[in-house]
Amino acid sequence: MPYPPVPSHFRSGRSNPRSRGLPWTAAATAALLGVHPGVMAQAPAPAGVRAYLVAPGPLDEVLNGFARQAGISLSFTPQQVAGRSSPGLAGEFSVDAALARLLEGSGHSAVAQAPGRYRLQAAAAGSAAVAAAPPAGDAEVATLPTVVVTAAADTGIADASNTIVISRESLDRFPPTSPGDIFRDIAGVMVANNRNGPSLDLNIRGMQGFGRVKVLVDGTESSSSSYKGYGGESTRAFIDPELLGEVKIEKGPNAGPYGAGVVGGVVSASTLTAADLIKDGKSYGLRLRGTLANNQAGTDSYQVFGPGPSGSASAQPGTDAGFREITLPGRTWTGSIVGAWRPNDMLDLVAGLSRRRAGNYVSGSRGDVTGRFAPAEAPRRLSYYQPGSEVYNTSQDTDSVLLKAGLKLPADQRLDLGFSRLESLFGEARSAGYPEYIEQLNLSSADKKLYTARYAWSPVGNPWIDLRANVWAADSEEYQAADIRGIAMISGIHRAQHANTRGRGVEVWNTSVLDLWGVGLSLKYGATWLYEKARIAPLDGGIYMEPNGQRRMSSEFVQAEVMPIDSVTLNAGVRRERYEMRGAGEVSSGIPGQVLPLNIRHGESRTNPSLGATWQIMRAVQLFGRYGEGWRPPSTKETINGLIADSNVGRALLRPEFIRSTEAGARLTLRDQWLRNDQLAASLTFFRNKTTDYVQGFAGEFRNADSADFRGLEFNLNYDGGVVFARYAFTRYSKIEFCGVALAFNTAPPCFKMPYEDYASGWDLSMSGLYVPPKAQHSLTVGARLLERRLTLGARAILARDNAAGGDVVSSGWRSYTVYDLFAGYRINDRLNVNLSVENLTDRFYMDAGTSSMLAIPSPGRTAKLTLTYSL
Repeated sequence: MPYPPVPSHFRSGRSNPRSRGLPWTAAATAALLGVHPGVMAQAPAPAGVRAYLVAPGPLDEVLNGFARQAGISLSFTPQQVAGRSSPGLAGEFSVDAALARLLEGSGHSAVAQAPGRYRLQAAAAGSAAVAAAPPAGDAEVATLPTVVVTAAADTGIADASNTIVISRESLDRFPPTSPGDIFRDIAGVMVANNRNGPSLDLNIRGMQGFGRVKVLVDGTESSSSSYKGYGGESTRAFIDPELLGEVKIEKGPNAGPYGAGVVGGVVSASTLTAADLIKDGKSYGLRLRGTLANNQAGTDSYQVFGPGPSGSASAQPGTDAGFREITLPGRTWTGSIVGAWRPNDMLDLVAGLSRRRAGNYVSGSRGDVTGRFAPAEAPRRLSYYQPGSEVYNTSQDTDSVLLKAGLKLPADQRLDLGFSRLESLFGEARSAGYPEYIEQLNLSSADKKLYTARYAWSPVGNPWIDLRANVWAADSEEYQAADIRGIAMISGIHRAQHANTRGRGVEVWNTSVLDLWGVGLSLKYGATWLYEKARIAPLDGGIYMEPNGQRRMSSEFVQAEVMPIDSVTLNAGVRRERYEMRGAGEVSSGIPGQVLPLNIRHGESRTNPSLGATWQIMRAVQLFGRYGEGWRPPSTKETINGLIADSNVGRALLRPEFIRSTEAGARLTLRDQWLRNDQLAASLTFFRNKTTDYVQGFAGEFRNADSADFRGLEFNLNYDGGVVFARYAFTRYSKIEFCGVALAFNTAPPCFKMPYEDYASGWDLSMSGLYVPPKAQHSLTVGARLLERRLTLGARAILARDNAAGGDVVSSGWRSYTVYDLFAGYRINDRLNVNLSVENLTDRFYMDAGTSSMLAIPSPGRTAKLTLTYSL
């Protein structure tokens, strides 16, 4: 039937002009405070009196929180703080007076090593809790490894939700084959299609794709989207684990500076800093690292069809010009060099390079490749790869560069500048669900450039001002190669394309810490602005499904935290958000061969609140709860493709997603239970993410479903007895439900629940199963430290059980699995460390949880990795 006429200019919603003026507002705010709008870095080390608010708790956590607020570096060993607690702090203090209060009764004092640098030592009888720096040559020589707590770039406000930090030590334990490997043992986190290219598509508590989870690198955001046919939509965030210092995961809607448009969580990856590289008493630091791995396929040259990354070649199938030879790396190795220099107290510099070369890997040789897509269905192949065979399109050829400069300015100010670049040539799979697709395809490429400027102003003795400002830019050039979208050769074209993505952002906020009639109050307030633009260029005239467009988002937020009594902390926040999207497309005119242009301009706004509380009911037990609301405006691609879809006869615009996120639980902390100075920390969290107007679909078919509901629990257990240690993480989903799925067959029920047994009624066409995590997932790590802690030995087991999308023939087709890993590390001397790991010890054939059944990419077989690290 002919479609109704569509005007050439389509405009709806409220477009708030104030959002376009936000960068000027931020600049004006900074100017009124007497600073220039730059971006933040680590806070300078104040020495005067100012207000602090630190909740009571274990001594290490309290000292960590104080160091962040005070902007100091504080070094101590785990044994010094084990089994001890602190009453916290609320009011105005100097740094020395605050440390004295926090360390009362601990048996330790803080020794000033240099301005803003302190070290804990055993306090002599009658000595002060804070001592002056000892004369040269008289300083105590530390014989135990120290934990350095350095001021973070932000004055933290306690959050009732779980925040997980992945340290550099954890990253080194198992050098990742794919970037997503660093999240394998984190409760509530899954990486979708982890083996398909060197990018991340993160799932946190069921929330995944199109910005539901924000991935930041040094505060910059740079993600794109790629269509993989029945393999689904893939969100691509590129990171280089080799140059990271740590990764922080915050789950759920976020009321802080980086929470605009977020419903699933924020993952913040921080690159190495001068503090990570320069040892105490030195002005420079250097880290050299090399990793070798086995399990690569022997063949390294292939004939592929389609243009190269430059896009200069364009040919039809069957012609000689359409085929060319590519060469993949013959060995798998990673190398990096990172250095830092601090010529004086005012300046520090960091520079680093990394290179990774990896050919196609080999799958595990043991295991069954068949499974059931539905309980009533006969077993069938999950993948047409054979156990022990080369897995095509898993190669990587990646180079990264990192440059940083930090400058301490007068009047307690600091400015940090940074630049990083990642260039990668890599394989991407089309599908292993059909035997004809088991072949090497053309390579894709990515070139990501990130620019950062961070500013901090924390005037001594002024509790009202702790100003932070971030300005950043991200430029991305991606070549998406031929035949990677699952429908490539249907029309006799290979559908290669270039994708150009630009991002610009500003975040400005201030923290005021007050003492109101003996009650501590912390306020954080600020504004953010984001601009994104995507341009897609097809290289062969083929049909493509990545439209051009741009989107602006802005927000203002306020967070408050108060301690009405010593054992209770309350926090609340509110964020006002708005967005505007512009783009263009074409729709049918009702006349064969003719289309009508469609220009789109649409905007909306919303206010999202959050509430949280913690209650320290006894020294070892803390209860917490949190409620937060958030929204996610549809991406440019979702909006345009959803509007022009043939099935969208009424030209209805997508509505923003709205989420209500709740969690509640308890934390347990025990000390000196079984071994001297041992520590045990456990947490149990019940969560629910209920999203209305959930956007689902793929390619040119995006629609609002009524809702998506994810409920479950997480359990984390960490034990460290010095000689032995263990970590256990468990996630279980009690309910996963999609209601009002628009793209299913007419016979589909109103809601799809887990597990769904009748995929023929349309669950598969909704593509929602792509975002379904395992029903249950376990991770257990155990280890021992021997030979005066110079030698570390350990093992890890990862279990994924009961594919929750068991009835989804298209979306998800992996089997339950158990994988065992081993690791060892030996500190030869203060400069040289050697690490060895063996992953997939039993050489099991399996596919990672979150692998699409149409991509069906097996995970690597047994892989050994040897790493040497030299630090100077």
